[in-house]
Amino acid sequence: MTTATRHPGWLGSFAVVPVIAVAMIVGVVASGWNRMPDVVAVHWGAGGAPDGGLAKGVAFLLPLGLFLAVWGFAVVTSRQPSRTLPGMAAVVGFVAGIMATVSWIVVDRNLDAESWESAGDVSPMMILLPVLAAAATAALSAWMALRVPMPSRPEPGSTPVADLPSGRVAWIGTATSRSIWIAVVLLLGLALFTPSIVSILFLVLAVLIAQFGRVMVTITDGEVRWAAGALQFPRGSYPMSEIAQATVLDINPLDYGGWGYRKFPGGTAIVVRRGEGISIDLLDGKERVVATDGAYEAAGIINALVRRNRATSA
Repeated sequence: MTTATRHPGWLGSFAVVPVIAVAMIVGVVASGWNRMPDVVAVHWGAGGAPDGGLAKGVAFLLPLGLFLAVWGFAVVTSRQPSRTLPGMAAVVGFVAGIMATVSWIVVDRNLDAESWESAGDVSPMMILLPVLAAAATAALSAWMALRVPMPSRPEPGSTPVADLPSGRVAWIGTATSRSIWIAVVLLLGLALFTPSIVSILFLVLAVLIAQFGRVMVTITDGEVRWAAGALQFPRGSYPMSEIAQATVLDINPLDYGGWGYRKFPGGTAIVVRRGEGISIDLLDGKERVVATDGAYEAAGIINALVRRNRATSA
């Protein structure tokens, strides 16, 4: 399988930009560490005056840790070329730009202050600066990621038939949603900054959303099975004897009303991301749509097994 990690565009998006951002954060914080109070101002009111403080270590280490978690997840899940690569790179670049500029503002406003209450005010330009910096780093990261060669996508609507060996067949494919996992990480981060009751709600929501961050598809001689998330729920199975054919599909979540387990007239869909998947037509006229990588191979195996099953039953 082709990897993206050796391409200069990937290295620029997922290595150079984040490393520069982390180096800036560490350098700025380290240079002003001894000149800041133990509790630093981290929030400013509408008038620009500080109205909230946080322990110095927590104020810098917790956001940095959250960024490193997002960055690490992006690196692990973006090793293969995919059309979601620019979006993932933009998220990493955006967070990097926000963290670097906000850290600089916090340090600058708290330098030589006796307490967080006496920290310097922020101007409207200082408030706008992190947004502008984040937009610039996001655009730069996405632009570099767009240079990574993308794999060819199977033709939607095709019904391939694989040339199967004579023995037993087993195939496993997965589909992962980077956007959903980023949402999970952000929810977990929010849980750390909110009161206990609200944090529990964020944690429950993160678990529920995580269930649709990944789906696994298994094809055997007798059936096609799918299961979502670590809890393997929801899940479904379709015997080969009940399948008419499988077709390669280019899935757009908006066509099914969003992400997750969706019902539509005449069928159901498990949608975890935009991109390739399979449409399984059942003999009773219903349709089952499942997102999976390697959709062309999966559809070919299903169609070959359906033919084998019919030949055996005849």
